[in-house]
Amino acid sequence: MMDIIAVGMCTPLGLSWKTSVAEMHAGTKRFVETQIELAPDEPLRACLLPLLPPHLDRTERVIGLGVTALTDVLAEIEKPLAPCLPLVLALPADEDGGSLDVPAIVHALENESPQSMRLEVAKGGIIRGGRASFFTALAHAENLLRSRAAPWVLIGALDSLCDLVSLADLARTNRALGADNIDGLLPGEGAAFILLAGHPPRRVAYPVYGRIIASATGREPRPYQERESPSLAAGLTHVLTCLRELAGLGEERVEYALSCQPGAVFWTRELVQAYLRHTTLFPEPFLVTSINESLGDAGAASGALLVARALWATKAAGDRRPETLRTLVYGCSNAGEVGACVVETIPV
Repeated sequence: MMDIIAVGMCTPLGLSWKTSVAEMHAGTKRFVETQIELAPDEPLRACLLPLLPPHLDRTERVIGLGVTALTDVLAEIEKPLAPCLPLVLALPADEDGGSLDVPAIVHALENESPQSMRLEVAKGGIIRGGRASFFTALAHAENLLRSRAAPWVLIGALDSLCDLVSLADLARTNRALGADNIDGLLPGEGAAFILLAGHPPRRVAYPVYGRIIASATGREPRPYQERESPSLAAGLTHVLTCLRELAGLGEERVEYALSCQPGAVFWTRELVQAYLRHTTLFPEPFLVTSINESLGDAGAASGALLVARALWATKAAGDRRPETLRTLVYGCSNAGEVGACVVETIPV
């Protein structure tokens, strides 16, 4: 179990955590036409941050999003926690979209940290694995906290599919949503940082927004990128089985469920199969909200963005909220990595 003591966020819907999630809950859409055409007079649509010029490459967009989100999370920390704050980064896989200069991203983030509390990437702290990479980063952070290598760990999840190279690649390979591909994706982008402490936290006087009460990772033997054979949701089913046991839920349900997946039929079928094996875990009536509805496919940033959204669940519940709210967040990468966690939100 890990406590969440600070959150930062940057999305096309807002430059901070609270603004972004408020717009997500309000149902705000910010999908725009890009200069990339899928066909004559049919521009590719994407959910992108308009403050970032369209000519920026993928690395530059990720840095712009990441630095803004990092500034947001650091603003919540009034005094330095320690001289050095370990950083774990979840980033897209090598083969997804435009190229990414990871050292440049790390350098930009480290330069943004105050001198009194410098950021330092933890050993093995660069996780590249698409939508599931955030959950792998969670496991890495939990190991650091459990081993008492550090009392706090900062996780960042950053991605953009909205640079011109990534957009052109989606158009060329017919993977974007359009008239010729109603099963395609809407590219998006975003960044989120989550500051974690062991439970109970040591030497910390900050408010606790919520807890990661359990997380699990696994692998799908029939992944999306090898979909000659239909997925039987073996990977997601296994992860949910482990998650239920680790969280000690028994036959208890979560109140909300959030998905990192775009709207393709492949992912819908996978979810339905996993749900039928875990009907008592999901909310009743069955409802899973996809990040695709508000931000499009945010790739490796999706998991952290949805955990940040889950922490705002008590606001959305209003007077109906119970003592605590639990939200299931899951994500699957195209290459087969799968991850999930349960977030317990504390009313404020």
